[in-house]
Amino acid sequence: MSQVLGVSVTDLQVASVIMEAETGNVLARNTADLSDATPDSVLDAVTQLVETVPFEVEAITVACAQRSVQVALHNTITAGASGDPEWYRRTIVTDTPFAFANVAAAQSDQRGQVVVIDLADDAIPFNELSIAAVDTETATVVGAVQLPGGGQREPVTDPSGAATVGEAFRLLPVSETGRTGVFVVGPGAAVPGVAAALEYETQLPVQIAEAPTYAAAHGAALHGRTRLRTGSARTRWIILAGAALAALVLAIVVAVVVLVADSEDSPTPANSTESSSTTPTTTSTPSRTSSTPRPTTTTDTATQDQGTDTPTEAPAPPQTVTVTPPPQTVTRTTTPPPVTTTTPPTTTTTVPDPSGGAGGSPAASVVKPSSAG
Repeated sequence: MSQVLGVSVTDLQVASVIMEAETGNVLARNTADLSDATPDSVLDAVTQLVETVPFEVEAITVACAQRSVQVALHNTITAGASGDPEWYRRTIVTDTPFAFANVAAAQSDQRGQVVVIDLADDAIPFNELSIAAVDTETATVVGAVQLPGGGQREPVTDPSGAATVGEAFRLLPVSETGRTGVFVVGPGAAVPGVAAALEYETQLPVQIAEAPTYAAAHGAALHGRTRLRTGSARTRWIILAGAALAALVLAIVVAVVVLVADSEDSPTPANSTESSSTTPTTTSTPSRTSSTPRPTTTTDTATQDQGTDTPTEAPAPPQTVTVTPPPQTVTRTTTPPPVTTTTPPTTTTTVPDPSGGAGGSPAASVVKPSSAG
C-alpha cells in the first residue's frame, strides 16, 4: 500500500503525519521543536523527518505558517540542483491555511464557512498565517489573517487575547450564508477554557480538532492523498485511451484484410485484349483538432491544489480553481487533460491594535485572495 506524508511548520515546531493513501488511516505522528525559524533550520528538520520515516512515501506536502519560510523551501526544493535528494521531486510546499481547509473539511461538524484558529501551546495564535476562513464543503480557503511576529499577545482565554481574535474575525471575508462555526487546531487547542472563551467572543459553536497538535500536518497529508489519487485516475485514463487506440488499429487492419480478400476473389474477364493501368491517386486530408479555450472559473474562495505541484517561482497562497475540461475533437483518441490547481496571490491589510497602542499587540494584517487573471 502507498503512503503519504504531511508536514506543518510554525515558528516553534515541525509536525508530521504519515497516512495510508487508500484508507486514510494515520500510521504515525511526530513533532520536532525548532531552535529557530530560519529556512535552513526548517529544511534540516523536514529532511530529518522525511529520511527517518519508516515507510516509502509517494507524496509529501509541507505547509508553512510563515511566508518567508514557504518561499525559501519552495525555491530550494524546486531548484533542480544536481545532487538534490530524490524526495524533492515528490514534494510540494504550500501555506497552512491550505492545510486547515483540508482538515476542517474532513473533521468539522459544521458545513459551510468555518474559521480555523491555530494556537501555540500557551493558547496564543501562532505568528503569521494562523487564522483563516475556509469552506468545509469544498475544502477551500476564503481568506486568512496574518499576525506579525514579535510583540506581546495574550492567550485567547484572556479578554484581550480574545479581542485580538475578534478583530481578525472582522477582517475575514464572510460568505452570503455567513459563518457556521470555529475549528481550533494546534497544541494550544487543548488548554482548558479555550472553547468557552472563543464561543463567547465569536458567538459561534467551537470545535476542537482531533489530535490538534497534528491537525495542520493531517490536512497536508490529506492533500497528498488527493494528489496521489488524481495521478492514479490520470494513469487509468491513459491506459483506457491506449486500449481504445489498439482496438481501433485492430479494427482498421481487419477491415483492410477483408477488402483485399474481396478484391482477390473478384472475377477477371477471360478474353481481355486491353489492359488498363490506373495510377493510384492519394488524397491526404490533414487532420484538424479544434479545441475550445479551457474555461476557468476562479471562485471568491481561494486554495492548492491544489494541484499545481511546483511552479517555477515562489508559490502564492492556495487558490481554488474550478477547471472544466475543454471539449476536444480529435480524429482518433481523446486523452483527458491533467487537472491543474493553482495558488492565488494574497493582499495584506493592516489591522489596528485592539488594545489601542501602548504596550499592546502588534497590528495584524489580512490575507485575501486576489482575482485571478
